[in-house]
Amino acid sequence: MNAKALVCALLSVLISSAAERLEVVICNTDHVPESVLASAELNAGEIFRDIGVDVLWSSCTRWNASPSAERLFILRIRSHTKPASRSGVLGMTYFSSGAPPVYADVYFDNVENLVSAYDVGPAQVAGYAIAHELGHLLLGPTHTGYGVMKAVWSGRDLRIMGHHGLTFDKAQRASIRRQLQVGVRGSP
Repeated sequence: MNAKALVCALLSVLISSAAERLEVVICNTDHVPESVLASAELNAGEIFRDIGVDVLWSSCTRWNASPSAERLFILRIRSHTKPASRSGVLGMTYFSSGAPPVYADVYFDNVENLVSAYDVGPAQVAGYAIAHELGHLLLGPTHTGYGVMKAVWSGRDLRIMGHHGLTFDKAQRASIRRQLQVGVRGSP
């Protein structure tokens, strides 16, 4: 292989891997235990790693803007559900017309209520709730009947989570990667 082809191949790999990274600022607004939050980040990161996307986590208190800011999302971890939310809702993504979605919440009180009836830890379910809300930020407001983007998880889903088996479907994986390759906010 000549040097020009090798340089082009290396640049292609670097561009491809850089495009499949997601930067998330976590704002622990109500002081959910840091150990639980760190485990939830690991779990959510694993879900995205399984589809070829690396998540770069930052804390609100330690966040500095980076060159990849066009792929930046802000996720608040709240201990109490927003009063206007339905009971049992684990999170909410905020959409507004004419602007790309950037903000989402995960409600830790509802995560704890859900896991109390099943043999799965709050960090595991919180990780899936984080992945679900990030999924909305990348895929839009729709749900599916199964997997990470299911609207309401059943006891069976929670058991599958315990084995790291709940995933994005094939079309969602492709769409997420495509969004990250072209830039979530439409920048090349």
